[in-house]
Amino acid sequence: MENSRIYKNKNASKNDTLFCQIEKLLDIPPVKLVSFFASQDNNNRPDWKDKYDVKYDLQGFYLNRKIESIIPNPWPEEIEAEIRSISASEHFVWISNAICNSSDIYMAWLYAHELQHLLQVLKNKYILIVSSLLDYAKYEIHEVDKPTEIESEITAKRIVTEIFGKYECESFLKNMKKTSRYNSIRYDKLLKLSVDSEFNVVKAVQKDICANKSHMKYIQKLWVDNELTDWDIDIDNLCNCQDPHRGIISSVKKR
Repeated sequence: MENSRIYKNKNASKNDTLFCQIEKLLDIPPVKLVSFFASQDNNNRPDWKDKYDVKYDLQGFYLNRKIESIIPNPWPEEIEAEIRSISASEHFVWISNAICNSSDIYMAWLYAHELQHLLQVLKNKYILIVSSLLDYAKYEIHEVDKPTEIESEITAKRIVTEIFGKYECESFLKNMKKTSRYNSIRYDKLLKLSVDSEFNVVKAVQKDICANKSHMKYIQKLWVDNELTDWDIDIDNLCNCQDPHRGIISSVKKR
């Protein structure tokens, strides 16, 4: 099975050339990837970001189906119609209806962002599992400050700049800053984000886990005790390993 794109959204289907260009710029290999461009929004979230008083809808997600075979439930009904194709995939990217009906630059940003999560997993298969603990770390904005998100946003900004130009990219971010209090903070961070600096995501994940070691152990135990995870993460081993990549790989075991 080669990589494929499923278009339920008419606006997204008109941008097939754009999505193909993004995949080529990121050098996405044939890995049984299915990218799903939705005409429905998810009903798995929204949830509330109380700190900023804004409702946050899931804009897109990446799923490593070799490890996490179940698509987040409940999902839009239109996924059911394509479940055979999706079930044959090893990697799955979902882009929401809201994003598909937005501007080309916003679609490009989100798609490049989610594809970077794929690339993270291809380099280190357990990085997103370990990084999920950091959802409970004290970042100002998790969607920007968490290491796996930082790298994905760097990639998105680089790709958008390459395709649309620096001026259009910065104009997009400045306009997004104006849309809400939350976005004012989030997109200000993205405007300041450098696409030229090196970012070692595995090292950053290890550093942030170990800086919050006691709390991360508490979260991991809570997940295990309440059967909320299929994974055991040896945080002591992760923090004691000098090689962050090997530390992540050797610290995760299926329960």
